[in-house]
Formats: sequence, structure tokens, C-alpha cells
Amino acid sequence: MATSRTKRASRKDEPIVYSGPVFSYIRFSSARQAAGTSKQRQDDYAAKWASRHNLPLDTTLKMFDKGRSAFKGDHLSNGALGRFMDKIRDSSVRPGSTLIVEAWDRFSRQTPMQAFAQLSEIINAGVRVVTSTNGKEWTPEIIAQNDFALLEVVIDMSRAHNESKRKSSLIQDAYVTKCMQWQSGVRHDTMKGLIGGPNTDPEWVTFNYDEKRFDLIPDKAGPIRRMIELYCEGYGAMALTRVMRDEGYEFGGRFPTNRVSRLVSSRALMGDKVVTARGQPFVLEGYYGDAALISAEKFEELQHVVSKRSSRKVKSVLPGIVTGLRLLWCGHCQQLMVSHSQLKEENRLADGTYRLGARRLRCGSYYRLAVRCKGGESCSAVPVEHAIMMYCSDQMNLDRLLATKGKPDARIAALTKQQAELAKLESRLAEVQQAIESGSGSVITLVKAAETLEEQQRQQRERVTTLEREIAVDQRGKRSTAEAWAALMEDVRMLDYDARMKARQLMVDTFERIEVYMKGAEADQPNILRLHLTSKSGVVQEIEIDHVSGQRIDEQRFNLKDIDAKAKPARAPRTRTARK
Repeated sequence: MATSRTKRASRKDEPIVYSGPVFSYIRFSSARQAAGTSKQRQDDYAAKWASRHNLPLDTTLKMFDKGRSAFKGDHLSNGALGRFMDKIRDSSVRPGSTLIVEAWDRFSRQTPMQAFAQLSEIINAGVRVVTSTNGKEWTPEIIAQNDFALLEVVIDMSRAHNESKRKSSLIQDAYVTKCMQWQSGVRHDTMKGLIGGPNTDPEWVTFNYDEKRFDLIPDKAGPIRRMIELYCEGYGAMALTRVMRDEGYEFGGRFPTNRVSRLVSSRALMGDKVVTARGQPFVLEGYYGDAALISAEKFEELQHVVSKRSSRKVKSVLPGIVTGLRLLWCGHCQQLMVSHSQLKEENRLADGTYRLGARRLRCGSYYRLAVRCKGGESCSAVPVEHAIMMYCSDQMNLDRLLATKGKPDARIAALTKQQAELAKLESRLAEVQQAIESGSGSVITLVKAAETLEEQQRQQRERVTTLEREIAVDQRGKRSTAEAWAALMEDVRMLDYDARMKARQLMVDTFERIEVYMKGAEADQPNILRLHLTSKSGVVQEIEIDHVSGQRIDEQRFNLKDIDAKAKPARAPRTRTARK
């Protein structure tokens, strides 16, 4: 072991022979720079330099960063220079190689300490750096021998950083000015240039410089619209990506989950643009004009779905139509019920469905807390699904369930309460801010109180916004019809994926809560399931069903025709009592 360490040490002390391949790194921070001849000039320089020194020019490693900011470090975190340094670290780029850059401002525009640390890592790994503007070479030996070499590098790096810092400040000021102009009514036809540039606009739009407007790119807009449709139907990112690819759409990439979550919350879908300048967000309403993908109302509906997303995402290969929505609760212990399926081949029936006990609904007390509920541990999901689908397939039942009966929406009362709480917080915050300005009391204590109130205010605003959105979406929403439920019944029973996803959406649109009494209301009837259905409008209906077939029992018990058919006893004649 000692011998090997000595050999490695002796090799380190030996001078490096730069006979390896030559790499060329080119970076542009804007598309305008890339449109010129600079890239060709730098490519020619690298080829001539390699030929003059009889060294091979490596063209397999693409070292070109277009639109990557060296001031923010994008060329390192997501760019070609960062990948090159990774290859140095894993020894894919060997000592003795050469890296050609045009100038230090192309190499980095970060702080001088950050930029020089990157340069030190490269040259200390045995890779020579050449700057093409002056033809100078940079190695540890050259910097050590020349007292002014290090100073020259640091000064150039500092100049590049300060220049970018100044430009960034000017750009931020220009952004603020343009954003304020837009909000005051200035539009593209009178505005000089775009706000943020074309690289900050969504992929489905392009700017028509002649007409001074944004146009949709059909090949890009179509997949995004289809993605929104599937997302609203309850599909998860991976599932909707598979569906879209089966339909011929190219969507998703390597990380579809990240892309979907980013897109569904983007205000650009309804034509707005959000620009952050000087740390302040500016919402530019109608920035993309007619190139909006969806209306403002549809965007509100989409955000309503996003807010419920954690409970809407389908994680199973077979979507449950009543579970995973925070709708289904145990009537006895009030715990959320979950799905427990054993979709094994031995449980499959001849028609493609599964035996009755293969898909079950479990009480949350037993599933999460390992505590036995008096109402039972589980029941089959089949009769519950069948009973709800049958009930809603009757228009009279559905009308009765969705009738408001003149009752005010409970959410409106809740919204009024939340708005009152928000007004109180705003009033208290104004008082604290006034106390800070007047200098009365401890400034540190008042500032902390203000920070606490601002956070409470932010959370309260989110609650108010959520309620406002939910009420608006439900008021605009179309009532479901019995035909819509009936059309899905057979496909839901046959476990068709798409049909179950549509039925799942109907459940969300119709019901606020479903309670299951697995052994009847008194937990003493093992052959009866009682369902307590609460609609979005607050109407409550109860039905009792057979625990195997899902057929209603309460209808049979109180069938008026059966009652009328029975023999009725003769009524005793009335007798008039004489008055005294």
C-alpha cells in the first residue's frame, strides 16, 4: 500500500504533458448572440489551434450553452460546462487535455471567488485552459511563475461579474417599468420589445412581430389541452402520459410528474404572464391575448381540481370510484375508508371481473389504528358501487339529491366567516405597522408580531380564495343527469378504466360525503349495508342495500303496491254518542 501511495505522489510531482484532446466551450446568454458569426469564429479558432499544436480536436462532446446565464450559474447547474466538469471529476476527461474558451466572461460571470474556484478545479485536474481573445494559456505552473497572471485573471473575472450585475439591475428596472406600463393599459402594439423576452414565454405560443401579437402553435397547444382534460378527469401524471402516447401525442419527457404539476398551475394557460422583478411578482393579465389555451372560468375549475389533487390522484391500476376522494367514511367511527384489493388472477371470474371479496372497503380505524370498529372491519366494494350507480341512474332520485330546497349554501356562510377573520387580521396588522412607524413599544417585538400576522394573513387569504373558487366552480358547474350515470353502469361493473374515471368525476361533482354502515345503523344486521348520502347542496338521503347484490332493501320493505294488495280489515262503524 505504501508503495502505491508513493507512486501516485511521484506522478503528481511530474509535469503534465498536454498531449490530450482539445475541447471548445461556447456560451451565449441570448438567441440574438447565437444568430451571429461568433460560434463559427470560435469553432474555427479551436480547429486551427488544435491543428497548429498537432492535437486532436474532440467534436463528440458538445460544449455549447445557448441561452444559459453565467451570472446565475445556469451553465454549471444545467449546462454544458457543468457536464464537462462532471466528466473531469469522473476521469472521463483525462489530464493533459485542453479547454478553449473565448474569454473569462464566456467562462463565468459569477463572483470572482466562485469563478476562480471553477478555474482552479479545472487546471488542478490537469486540464489546460486557453483564452482565444488573447491566445494565452492557463495552467498551475504558468500562474505560479507569473505574479501578475493570477491578478489578471481575478481582475477580468471581477469586471465580467460587475458588468453582469449592472446589466441585471438595469434589466430589473426595465422589467418593473414595463410591468407597470402593462398594468396601466400599455399593450404590445405600443410597447417596445417583449417583457422578459421570448425565452420566458410558454412553448405553445410564438410572437408575431409583424402583427404585434401572440399566436398559438397548434402542434404544441393540442397536447397541453388534452393533458388538461385528462388531469381534470383524475388521471395522474404517469397515467395521462401513457394515455396521450397511446393517442399519438408526444408529451411528458423524462419527468412528466414535474411537468404536469408545473403546467396545471401556470396562469399562462388563460393568457396571463407572471414576471418577478426586484423580488416583486407582477401579474400581466391578458398578456398572450387570443393565444390563451383555456378561459378564465376553466382555469378556476382547474385550480379547484389542483387544490383537491392529493385526494384525487389515482394510484391503483384499477380506479376506485368511491375511494381516494375523501368522500367515503365509516358511519360508526367516522374514519375515512380505504380500498383494499387483491386483483390476482385466481380471483378473476370468467367475464373479466373479480370475485366479490377481491375488492373491499376497509374501515379506517382497523386499517390505520388497528382498532376494531363495532360496524365491522370491511365490506365488498361491489355492492356499494352498484347501489350508488343505480340510485343516481334514476332522475327522480338525482333531482331529490341535488335539490337546494331554498336552503343557503353552507359554504357561503363559511366564506363570510373566513372573510371576517381576514378583515380582523388586516386591522390588527395595520395597528402593528402604525405602532412601528410611530416608534411606540419595542421595535423587535412589533416586527415579530407583524411577521406572525402577515403569515396568518397569507394563510387566511388562501382559505378565502379556496372557498371562493369552490363556490364559483360549483355554481357554474352543470348538474349531472341520470343518463350520464346510466351510460356508465355496465362499463363500471366490467371494470373499464375510462368509464370508472368518468364515474369517479361524477362522484366528486355530486357528493360531499358518503357514510357506510357495514352492519346496518345499529351494527346488528350483518346482511345489510346502510348508505348515508350527502350531496354538494347539503341534501341527505339514506338507503339500505343487500350486502352481496347491492339491491335496495328499503324499497322492498316499503313498497306501496305490496301494501295496497294486502287484505285490509273492515273498519268498525262509527257510533254517535247521545249528548247529555
